[in-house]
Amino acid sequence: MWILLAMILIMPLEKNPRLQLSGDITVIKVLGMIGLIWALGLVVAGRAKLELLDSTQTKVLVLYVGTMLFASILSGVQPRPLTAEEQLLQAAEARLGHGGAVADQWLPLKRFVHVLAFLPLTLVAVRRERDLLLALKTVVLTMMFLLPYGYRQMYKYGGRFGVGLYEPNYLGLVLVLLVPIAFVLAREARVGWKRAMWYTAMVVMLLEIVMTASRGALVAIMAVLPLLALRFMRRPVLVIGGAVAFVVLLILSPTDLGKRLRVGWLEQREGPEMTISGKEEVEVATGVQVSNETRISLLFAGIRMIASYPVSGVGLGQFKPSSVAYGANLPHIAHNTYLELGAEAGLPALGAFVWFFGATFASLRRTSRLAEAAGRPDLANLATAIRSGLTGYLVDALFLSAQYEKYLWLVIYLSVCLGRIVGRLPKRADPPPEAAITRPQRQRFAWNAW
Repeated sequence: MWILLAMILIMPLEKNPRLQLSGDITVIKVLGMIGLIWALGLVVAGRAKLELLDSTQTKVLVLYVGTMLFASILSGVQPRPLTAEEQLLQAAEARLGHGGAVADQWLPLKRFVHVLAFLPLTLVAVRRERDLLLALKTVVLTMMFLLPYGYRQMYKYGGRFGVGLYEPNYLGLVLVLLVPIAFVLAREARVGWKRAMWYTAMVVMLLEIVMTASRGALVAIMAVLPLLALRFMRRPVLVIGGAVAFVVLLILSPTDLGKRLRVGWLEQREGPEMTISGKEEVEVATGVQVSNETRISLLFAGIRMIASYPVSGVGLGQFKPSSVAYGANLPHIAHNTYLELGAEAGLPALGAFVWFFGATFASLRRTSRLAEAAGRPDLANLATAIRSGLTGYLVDALFLSAQYEKYLWLVIYLSVCLGRIVGRLPKRADPPPEAAITRPQRQRFAWNAW
């Protein structure tokens, strides 16, 4: 378990040079390899079981992996060719004596393998309720305490929150995944200072989302908050109204996210000339306009790729180098998880990916019902929180290529562990029939229900 916790603690700092051991070898990769060997050792020794075919969710996960491997075989497993810009940077690095390529040509395949290698460690390490809660709490606290370091990096390198630490848009996606979990941990806390700590963590993560200036993360969190309000709040209309008012104030605010939202809205209403109010505003307007135009061209390029290779796709990692050939303005990733997955691995892999999320949501709903039947509403609420966070991911995935995001798969694997833990709980004894209940007992049951 300590290996998994150590990986969670350093996961946001994975790109820190101090955690680079040699070349492409990092501390988190070494820990992951040790954890994988440990988990497989326990499975071989018969002290633990993976049970990958014990539920629809894990069966569809195996199917998704199979479709990805099938697409790789059909399209040919090959490294992603470097773009012209990457080749120039590589030559410059060689002249300076730094050596090595600036871009990892095998990165997509490596990410897919890393996602798969994370599964055995998580399933073997998290087999008890205490382990599950410890893992979730560690993830949330890590993101909360990330604020000071991220703030330092933001002002050291300039730009949005996440620069010099984690890509801002992907950091926003991770925070959207975890906000509902922090909220439920706060609701279920029985000690005052713990409740205050988890609510503080939730507020800090909401602040970090604003500081990332990610428009996709804002849209996603605006989809998540109403879900939490409808499920947990007595007056959800007030919460939803407060969230809408917050967005309006955010648009009018001088923050980076406010500028990006304001510029995009004014361009749609009045044209680019309405956004020019000084050098900084012009730079923001230009950046947003170029970003929007590039994403539209990438959308149509991805559709053309799917039309050309509907079964096998163009190959893992081939969207960026192939995008210009299919009509994109610039060689870039798709900025859309579903589009990139369908273009690179084909429609069967995309269908399996969507089916897997449907099976995950169904499994979490079943877990909620079983937890309620066992008299554990806290675990039922935790399943609801994970489901809300994954809903936010599905929304934000429309704006990001995040099919290999480690935090996403960590949360999904922990949801599998949650389902297994709840499945082992004894069911709560049914209440006696109405006819057998005496009048004092009936009054007591009515009072408890109230």
